[in-house]
Amino acid sequence: MYFLIQETENIISNGSNDCLSCLKELFFENPENITTIKNCIHTKKLVRRGYKKFDEVFISLCVFDNPDSTRLFKEKINAIKDVYQSLQPHVKELYENEKREIAQRFKDFSHNVITYNAKIVQAPYLFIPHDALLQQEDKLTFIKECIRNNLDDAANSFLAMLKGAELTKHEFATYDILHNQATPDIKMESHKIHKLIQMALNVFWKDFYENKININNGKCNLCVDVDFKSFMPALVHITNNMSKYVCPNTTIDITYSKENSSVIVQFSMLSFCVFPNEIDKIWEKNYSGKIAKLMQKDGGGLGMYFAKKLIELNKGEILFYNGSDYLIKNDTQYAWNREIIKAPLSHQSEP
Repeated sequence: MYFLIQETENIISNGSNDCLSCLKELFFENPENITTIKNCIHTKKLVRRGYKKFDEVFISLCVFDNPDSTRLFKEKINAIKDVYQSLQPHVKELYENEKREIAQRFKDFSHNVITYNAKIVQAPYLFIPHDALLQQEDKLTFIKECIRNNLDDAANSFLAMLKGAELTKHEFATYDILHNQATPDIKMESHKIHKLIQMALNVFWKDFYENKININNGKCNLCVDVDFKSFMPALVHITNNMSKYVCPNTTIDITYSKENSSVIVQFSMLSFCVFPNEIDKIWEKNYSGKIAKLMQKDGGGLGMYFAKKLIELNKGEILFYNGSDYLIKNDTQYAWNREIIKAPLSHQSEP
């Protein structure tokens, strides 16, 4: 028995694509409540088909057990109608909740992309007067002259544009992998973990430099088996948080080790304190830490949520250990925290 229930644009069916097309045809070829017996072109068996309408809901049914019995057919289609009517309010609620969830996902995604794009567009005008540029006939010569006269601003603008472009790229990748693919397309390949970490750090070089944060990225020749397009966004989300929350004039120590079949990357830093009752919450969607909120450096609370999801897709793990001794610097509570990433060790790793 195959059925199809259609209400406005929503369709529920237990049939294959071929059956779905066939059941849809009933809405156009059969008068209401009339059933017919015919040979199924797919199973080559006799089936009874028909449909029923109530309110704005259409139910079509194809029965291949006892197709000769009109009574059994009516009992089955009425049973489906009764079950659907009892579930209808819950189905509608689930559908509306899903619509709201999709809308919120896109809102978060579009907000971030628009923000990054605005920073990319604004960056050149840190040293190129916008109104003056519009009035120039030879814009190329004018831009060259602006660069020559403002080398520091030009370099800062280049780094800002690079950062915005990288963040935009990884935002698209995160959205596509976590929200746009029913089954994420994960291709595990060998990559040097040191290089991946350095690539993520480079995106925020300007932020670290301006805050006088030293990066001590230890040596490592180990390789990990990860999907580059999903693992790199995770590293960028993690590094983005560090660039905002690490105490200025301090050092981030990054060490590497091997543990069984995993590569361990540890980030040790003096950063915003995370209270014991927040440890589990930092991985939750839309959660921002108390100190981050207090210092008005909180975002949408999605970075660590996405990072955890993406690392787990790569058969890895991310852990956070908060420091217990709090330090007050610049009227802000800090602690010596550790963040650990575990990723699958590649067989191509050097000894």
